[in-house]
Amino acid sequence: ILIALGSVRFGMVLTIVPFFSASGVPRQVFLVMMVGIIVPMVTPMISLENVGLVTIAILVVKEIFLGILMAFFISVIFWAIE
Repeated sequence: ILIALGSVRFGMVLTIVPFFSASGVPRQVFLVMMVGIIVPMVTPMISLENVGLVTIAILVVKEIFLGILMAFFISVIFWAIE
């Protein structure tokens, strides 16, 4: 569950940001690398004992929203340079 939640946010950022928008192996490798760094850091902070399906769905929607928001702010820099 933690790997899926971590990959949702970075997946959205890598999909929208112009520098990483090209699909392929480098994007997927970077996504796996970032998730591999984040998941061990947040694992002690999250307890998954009483997590239901609704809670997981809400967390996924939150991660998608935060990923889009982060990607938009990162993309503004690239759009300004163009």
